[in-house]
Amino acid sequence: MKLKEALGLSDKEVICLVGGGGKTTIMFALAHELAMQTRGIVTTTTTRIMVPTATETEKLLVADGGDALLEQVAAELHRYRHVTAARGIDTGDKLYGISPETAMALARLQEVSHLIIEADGAARRPLKAPRDHEPIIPPNTTLVIVVVGIDAFGSPLDEEHVFRSTIASDLLGVPPGTIVDAEIMSRLVTLPA
Repeated sequence: MKLKEALGLSDKEVICLVGGGGKTTIMFALAHELAMQTRGIVTTTTTRIMVPTATETEKLLVADGGDALLEQVAAELHRYRHVTAARGIDTGDKLYGISPETAMALARLQEVSHLIIEADGAARRPLKAPRDHEPIIPPNTTLVIVVVGIDAFGSPLDEEHVFRSTIASDLLGVPPGTIVDAEIMSRLVTLPA
C-alpha cells in the first residue's frame, strides 16, 4: 500500500510531521511518492532540518522574505515536481524554517498540491518531549503525523533515547531511567501541545 492511500490523502493537503526521529526521512519518502503521481510538492520545516541532498529534493529554494520565497516556489514548480523551501541556511548546514504564515501562503498557491512540513525537532532520537513552543503547526494543517521510533521501546528514559528526557520524566511523573514501554510512549506522544 502506498503512503498516500494509507494516509487517505487528497489534493491541497498541508501535512505536519511531529515527534521522534525519522520525520525527515518520512517527509522526503512521501514527497517522492506524491511527485511520481502529481506536480506541486513542497517540503519545508517550521523549525530546522539538514540541507537536503539532491536525492531528497529536486530543487532547494532559499529566500529570507516570505514574498520572495512564494515567488520562487510558484516559478520553480513549473519546472520541478518537488521543491524544498526555507528562509535561510545556518553555518551548520541546517535550513531555517518558515513561519506558519508563510506556510499558509504557500498552501494557497495554485501551483502547490501538497505541503509537507517537519514541525519540530528531535535531534535524531526516537522519542522526544516538546518545549512550550513546539510543535509549530500552521493553522491550515489538514493532517498531523506523529512519528515514534520503535527502537525506543524497552530503552531507558534517558538522553540517549529520548530528546529532552528530563522534561519527559517531569511531564510523565516517572523517574529518569524508567524503561520506555507502550504506556510511556503513548502518554508522551499524547501530551497536550
